[in-house]
Amino acid sequence: MSLRLLALVLLLALGACRSSSEGPIKRVTPLPNGGAPESHQQIDPKTGLVQHEWSTLAIGNQVARKHGKETVMRKDGTKEWEREWDHGKPTGLWRSWYSNGQMRSEVFFAGAEEERPMTFWFDNGQRRMQGPARNGVRCGHWKIWFANGRMAEEGDLVGSRREGEWKAWSEDGKRSFTRVYQHDVRLEEREGSVTPSEAPPK
Repeated sequence: MSLRLLALVLLLALGACRSSSEGPIKRVTPLPNGGAPESHQQIDPKTGLVQHEWSTLAIGNQVARKHGKETVMRKDGTKEWEREWDHGKPTGLWRSWYSNGQMRSEVFFAGAEEERPMTFWFDNGQRRMQGPARNGVRCGHWKIWFANGRMAEEGDLVGSRREGEWKAWSEDGKRSFTRVYQHDVRLEEREGSVTPSEAPPK
């Protein structure tokens, strides 16, 4: 190799080193389907009805995660679940229904720091439980009802577990109790006169 050719090769190599030291090299892996989530369906082979619809999103070499709306149906075609995902994490409004079409539960996922109401119902439409939650974890003051609409219990939840003193009533409303809980375990129960925070149904 001539000296002139060797000098040219060295200059080119030096220029490449300088250009690479100017900043990090960014490598962008294109998303599948142009960055759009991939849709999935599960169909019952006997009925031909859609049982499950959801979408996933995979970025680069990462495992595909649920992203977007998900719907779960029963074999009879009635809706059981409707929920949303953001890169594999619960987000937005989650709802579930009984087979008779009555709503069973409703919760909103808005982040671990934001409290939103969470509600459960009986299949007759009567509220069963209601109170605040942070990303699906129940917290704060909760109320629990019997199917007849009368108050059953009320008190505080920490990490979805009963804590401290709870007021409680019999299903006919004639007896009342004070119950003490620790990590959802009842430690004590005292019968006595406890007034519910709302009027019983007529």
